[in-house]
Amino acid sequence: QAWRPVLSHDIYARAMGNLVDTIFSLYLDQVLSAYDISEPAGNFIGALFRNATRSMSELFDEDVTGSAGASASSAGELTATKIARAGSYGEKFDAVGKFMFMSLTDINAGLGDGTFKSVTGQELSKLIVAAFDDSQKRADTLRLLSAADK
Repeated sequence: QAWRPVLSHDIYARAMGNLVDTIFSLYLDQVLSAYDISEPAGNFIGALFRNATRSMSELFDEDVTGSAGASASSAGELTATKIARAGSYGEKFDAVGKFMFMSLTDINAGLGDGTFKSVTGQELSKLIVAAFDDSQKRADTLRLLSAADK
């Protein structure tokens, strides 16, 4: 945030958005290419993603003095606007972070409410295979995803 007083608001937002986008893409590449994600690893990844998202949100907090129209209560609060400022990977990063704390039932519900709209069916299928043991419920979820891709 040391750059905030030096750069114009638009330049600062663009620079931080590019930085966050790069970091998010590096994290996502590692997680989306994993073949096996144990429950403790999933919890760690979820916490890491949540902390990174919270830190990203703080980068885009407006000056709490009120000059930019923000209130102190919005500091650190994640909003759709802040996710959008994070660049092309913000929504996907948020969705994958949430995925790590979900059960297959939660994931099925998330498919209907748009939680995973930024994640491709192939990426989500790969995450499900990596994070959940082979079961009928996992097979049903994967079948639902493949039907949605058609």
